[in-house]
Amino acid sequence: MLSKVQKYANMIRPEFIKSSFLFTLGGALPMMGSIVLLPFYTNYLSTTHYTQLLFYISISLFCQLFFSWSTETAFGIEYSRIQNDAQASPKFIGQVAVFMISMAVLWLTIFNVFGNYLFKLLFDIKLDMHYWPWGFYAVVTALCNAFFKTATTLLIYKNKSKVFFSLQALNFVITLSIALIGIFMFPDRLEGPLYARLISGLVLLGIALVIFKSNGTFGWDFKAWYSFFKLCGPLVGIVMSSWILGQVDRFFLQHHVTLSELNAYDLILKCFFGIEFIQNSLTAIIYPRVFKLWNTKNTNATDAESNRYFNVFTALNVLLIISFNLALPLLITWVVKDPLFYRGFNYLGLLSSVFVIRSVMYYFQAGLLYSKASFNLLVYHFSGLFMELVLVVLLVPRLGIMGAIGTSISVRVLQTLILFLIPNSQFRFTFNWFKILGLPGLFLIVNGIGVYLFPVYHAAVYVFQFLFFALLIYTIYRREITALRQSLVKL
Repeated sequence: MLSKVQKYANMIRPEFIKSSFLFTLGGALPMMGSIVLLPFYTNYLSTTHYTQLLFYISISLFCQLFFSWSTETAFGIEYSRIQNDAQASPKFIGQVAVFMISMAVLWLTIFNVFGNYLFKLLFDIKLDMHYWPWGFYAVVTALCNAFFKTATTLLIYKNKSKVFFSLQALNFVITLSIALIGIFMFPDRLEGPLYARLISGLVLLGIALVIFKSNGTFGWDFKAWYSFFKLCGPLVGIVMSSWILGQVDRFFLQHHVTLSELNAYDLILKCFFGIEFIQNSLTAIIYPRVFKLWNTKNTNATDAESNRYFNVFTALNVLLIISFNLALPLLITWVVKDPLFYRGFNYLGLLSSVFVIRSVMYYFQAGLLYSKASFNLLVYHFSGLFMELVLVVLLVPRLGIMGAIGTSISVRVLQTLILFLIPNSQFRFTFNWFKILGLPGLFLIVNGIGVYLFPVYHAAVYVFQFLFFALLIYTIYRREITALRQSLVKL
């Protein structure tokens, strides 16, 4: 009879590890490109232009929510059920493509009509933010990225890891090249950064349409559209709340802190987007596996096999973030000349807790998405959105950036409690309490104590953290680690 470790090793197959690596690295490349460009932005853009750029990028992310209409998430849920149907799957892919084209026409018209009014409402006049032309370019970039994201989701479900990685690498090269050329040709201007995003986006839009055309059958089916629109509707609200949780604090902070303080905070947050993209890429790989597993077993409940993916994800997430907290200040001081940006190091401990808690949220979200528990998802996300807006209004004017960070942590803890406590008759969660809840909770406590005792950044604090959590994780996860090591030997 096989030992438990051997069973685990058989589940973690070499081809899964190879494709996971390509999907993870490919998914992280766009954000890696943004991170590579950050030193050039900090060194070659004035304080005001850097702030303008951060808001144009934020607006682009906001508009992308409408152009994608959560098709990348809904697509995966539906496609996992019909991907082996030779007739239904191409038809479904084509319907999604035509649906997105129609949404693009609608929202592009709306943003062009109301863009100027929104910019006057959102931004302090001292920032000199305008919809034409840079805001419009941000909107078009959002449209392009929405199509590309959904198209590459199809590649993930078809397990075309090499194609996925190649396309993401192409995006990386184009964006980086144009941005660097623009920065040196037009120093302290927005042409380089924003044209790079626009031109690479147009290339990706063309690629996305080719992917849809080569895998789907385009057609008009309003009944299917209505069904798909209903499925996407709650998800749009969920993604919208996620944007607000991740972006709205800077729109309030522009009125209560100096631009240099806002830029230092934004620089650290943008670096954390690298962590977020790695997390999203890993879950984009894990979700299809667990959805398929639950579909094969015809169950609406977690079990030891599906939990294992999330257990390992949580452990890796903790070690990755602590390593990030050690490496990031060294990298920034090496490449960023302006010491005003260094004050952001003091926020690392508390901000990293926000991203560790996300591993719990991914776990519960998987079950709710699979079971289409829309009500529970809406309660979870909109309760967080409401609390975010209330706390930002109350805390940011009094505490500035620390108020924004305290708001983020409070909201994530509340959302986790809601996911854990809210009754759900459509899906049942059974799990090891420490591996899912305890480890992230312990990380939050350790970092809270660390920031209280050492309000100024000290690398030794994070060295101690890494040793402590590495020993703890090895003790608790030794079977999974042994299984992973045995699978790597087979590569």
